[in-house]
Amino acid sequence: FSVELTNGSANGIAVGLFGMSTTNWGAFNLPLELSPAGMPNCFLYTDVRWSVGLVIAGGTATWDATVPSTSDWIGRSFVQQIFVLDPDVPGLGAVMSNANEGVIDFTPPDVRLDTDMPGAASSWGPKIAASDDKVFVTWRDSRNGLGDIYFNRSLDGGVTWLLSDFRVDTDMRGTGSSWNPQIAAAGSSVYVTWEDGRNGLRDIYFNRSPDGGLLWLYPDVRLDTDMPGLGSSSNPQIAASGSTVFVTWEDRRNGKSDIYFNRSIDGGVTWLSSDIRLDTDMPGVAGSLVPQIAASGDTVFVTWEDRRVENLFTSTTNVYFNRSLDGGATWLNSDIRLDKQPPGFVSARAPRIGTSGDSVFVTWEDFRNGAGDIYLNRSLDRGATWMTSDIRLDTDPPGASSSGSPEIAVSDNSIYVTWREFRHGQSDNYLNRSLDGGATWLPADIRLNTDMPGVADSGFPKIAASGNSVYVTWSDHRNGLNDIYFNQSLDGGVTWLPPDIRLDTDTPGADSSGSTQMAISAAFVYVTWQDRRNHVFHFETSDIYFNRVKKW
Repeated sequence: FSVELTNGSANGIAVGLFGMSTTNWGAFNLPLELSPAGMPNCFLYTDVRWSVGLVIAGGTATWDATVPSTSDWIGRSFVQQIFVLDPDVPGLGAVMSNANEGVIDFTPPDVRLDTDMPGAASSWGPKIAASDDKVFVTWRDSRNGLGDIYFNRSLDGGVTWLLSDFRVDTDMRGTGSSWNPQIAAAGSSVYVTWEDGRNGLRDIYFNRSPDGGLLWLYPDVRLDTDMPGLGSSSNPQIAASGSTVFVTWEDRRNGKSDIYFNRSIDGGVTWLSSDIRLDTDMPGVAGSLVPQIAASGDTVFVTWEDRRVENLFTSTTNVYFNRSLDGGATWLNSDIRLDKQPPGFVSARAPRIGTSGDSVFVTWEDFRNGAGDIYLNRSLDRGATWMTSDIRLDTDPPGASSSGSPEIAVSDNSIYVTWREFRHGQSDNYLNRSLDGGATWLPADIRLNTDMPGVADSGFPKIAASGNSVYVTWSDHRNGLNDIYFNQSLDGGVTWLPPDIRLDTDTPGADSSGSTQMAISAAFVYVTWQDRRNHVFHFETSDIYFNRVKKW
């Protein structure tokens, strides 16, 4: 890029200054007033990372700069100023230009992770986990006929991957449909669970690698402990804390679905001989659905939507919760309802859960005001007690527009919630956040996609947070068919990139990319998605792609 200095001295010397912070330079707060240094009415607006000498001719100078072509620079804000030596200026004989600000928004090539022929079969529903520089991705793949579960991994932060992906389910290839994989990682151990139809109706299966994805169990392990294939088990979710692995799912063995759980305390080698039912109403009487799980040490939390209380006119759901403080051995005798509307009045659904220390936070989509709103409840004592009044997070008029698909990320005392909302026409992605453990929230939520509001469909966001940094990715229809976009805040959600960033690097809008998922490590944000760019004619095939963004 180029920066031009104008209105300089007729001929002289200048110094170009390049920085990446607008808040501080070492011990100095920015902007820094330079009057005490003999430069009245001048300010330094950035930390000085690099400088370059410039020659002024005829009052102008041009600064040409090149940014390294690496993903480490994606999303970085930068500031440039020019320091001009001018003997005609009183005082020090120098002036400082105004500041030029920008964002580095180029994207390095994305990477295809499924290693069969591009577009030859459908690979979809990717899930991702990260541990230090190790990145693990799993997905459902139809290359062998009925779906199998495949896996790829990188040990160098997403730079290189296995040349041949690996099949995780160990029955005959393509014979018993396996789908909906979920993944967790702890150190070098990676754990995958999925629903599997090899025995008739679906069961929950599991496999694990203790060495970063090189060696896996044979055979894989069934986690639901009723008769194989007897009652359909689905929608598994997984969490890991050290060598302890927790899995929950919905299960129809008793009639309507209940929420069940199993756990391993030895890295997935052995499991409870009898799984545990977590919803505490009568078994199989009312549907308990789509559980979500979070864990910290020996404490494990599970939330779900539940139909045990319905009105006379329509099927409604409420949000329920249970917890264990001893690694999943024992649970509350009575589960807890978290939404504070009248039971069975209207639906509260799609809960998501996050935890930090003794605090646990649950957000969901709620229809008490008409169209969906986003609500949250929290506990500061490991799920024992909850707020008597839940909190609405979307800040337009209650029930005025449909808000849904919430996702949550928790980092220490900061809680970030993002969701999809139709307040301007087509859906946009919004965020609210609390920096004090959920006590207070922004009075005005923030729109994250930076195209025109409501013009193109942006939706199904995913979120991750670390320290004061928060990252959101989503699928976006602004260019035609869906692309994958990304935004970030490095100051606790106060400011965001002025232009969001597209992560899929084929032609914009040329083919549909979706089902985005995200994980973070100390150095990078990792994003994976399913992508139809290689499909042939009318065949609805897709591949699994990946990109990464440097954390700052």
